[in-house]
Amino acid sequence: MIEINNISKSFLDKLLFKNLNLTIYDGEKIGIVGENGTGKSTLLNLIAKNLEVDSGHIHLTSKISYVSQITNNVTNQLREIIRNNLQNPTFLKLFSDFNLNTQILSCDNFDNLSGGEITKIFIINSLISDCDTILLDEPTNNLDQKSIEILIEKLDNFKGTIVTVSHDRYFLNNVVNKIIELENGHVNEYYGNYDDYARQKQEKLISQKKIYDNQEKLETKLNKQINEIKQKAQKLEKNNHRDGSSDRRCKGFKGGMSNKIAKLSNAAKNKINRLNQLKEDFIDRPYESGEIYYKINECDYTPKLLLKIENLNKSFGNNVIFNNANFIVEGGQKIALLGDNASGKTTLFKILLGQESFEGTLYKSPALKIAYLSQNILDLKSDKTVMEFASQFDSFYKTKFLTNLANMNMTKQTFNRKISTLSQGERLKIKLNEIILSDYNLLILDEPTNHLDILNKIFLEDVLKNYQGTIILVSHDKTFCNNVCNKFLKIENKTIILQNK
Repeated sequence: MIEINNISKSFLDKLLFKNLNLTIYDGEKIGIVGENGTGKSTLLNLIAKNLEVDSGHIHLTSKISYVSQITNNVTNQLREIIRNNLQNPTFLKLFSDFNLNTQILSCDNFDNLSGGEITKIFIINSLISDCDTILLDEPTNNLDQKSIEILIEKLDNFKGTIVTVSHDRYFLNNVVNKIIELENGHVNEYYGNYDDYARQKQEKLISQKKIYDNQEKLETKLNKQINEIKQKAQKLEKNNHRDGSSDRRCKGFKGGMSNKIAKLSNAAKNKINRLNQLKEDFIDRPYESGEIYYKINECDYTPKLLLKIENLNKSFGNNVIFNNANFIVEGGQKIALLGDNASGKTTLFKILLGQESFEGTLYKSPALKIAYLSQNILDLKSDKTVMEFASQFDSFYKTKFLTNLANMNMTKQTFNRKISTLSQGERLKIKLNEIILSDYNLLILDEPTNHLDILNKIFLEDVLKNYQGTIILVSHDKTFCNNVCNKFLKIENKTIILQNK
């Protein structure tokens, strides 16, 4: 069991949690969701004791294994994992189940391993460890769809507790039985998978808005009554003062008038007291995520035929990637590039971008304008603030750039922070903005949803669906691909096949 008691945590100038309380019971399978920058990864690191709380306490009765998002300099960790488990039959079985190349077991240099291969090894190490709780931070980011299905199966068979940060709706729907939502420094708990959470959250929001609207109407009504009473008392007071010099004034009249004024004054005080008592039970205005709206540069012209590849061959030494592959890309198509890890998806992108040699024929339309979004979010100028980064653009572009970031729920306070301090999702938004505001008619997007919170992912889906140009994207998010794309470009058996959805 994990007991989180009154913890607070700030990161630089941003308060992430204040007096947060949460209990995670043995056997629960929990998905942590929330907008970028709400502290999801931070919460996992606090539980794993990789970070210290500012105040409060986290009590663990569980033995924890933590799989973080893949970073650089993991060679020594990989070497130790493999060396310690070469004779472990469970490790070797899982190695095979996840379709990892056994040549890795005799490898000493892991620089050429893909992010998916590295992720699988760390996941396998957690599954065989002597732990009863596994923490996973975006475990599907680098996995192909086949590997995600295998991971879902393994986690389903795991008897202990699972706590995962994920923006993959398909993964959450098939793994978790409880959702923990981080929102404005607080925790909201929902039972069920992601779809259950989305339905319950909407129902809760509708109910809270109704309660809030009713209490606003009640407060308005009572304030109106109070003002009417006060105005009546003031009118009597004014008349009483004016009649004080009149010959008609008598002691009884003055006393009666004063009593009426006193009664009205008491009535106003009673109304005010009643309103204050009611307001003690009033709820705050329900929090609603801001509407996300991307300003996107539409292409002026997209030719009928953009790309044509004939007899494509590509090898790295004895490793054949493509053998006599053929396909065409037409204007307006939305294509999902599918294939197992290390099947050649990134290599194909590099060929299309002119960054990789090959044998065969590649035709590119003279009107072709390509915008490319890579997976690497660490190549941004991290020593600059967001505002300094935006200042490299002309004033018109800069305004649209910052407006888009604001519409993606990045605050003005964030604009003054260094990029190195931002979450991976916030960094991705910066890179994504450079793409969608550029002049293009073909978008090549390599994992555009990695690190994006679900709300931003949903709105990005709408933007890409309505985009008039052509898109080729790689994403292991099954839901995202199905919602955006109308064609599938599959890499199978070292060839490439274009299929309808």
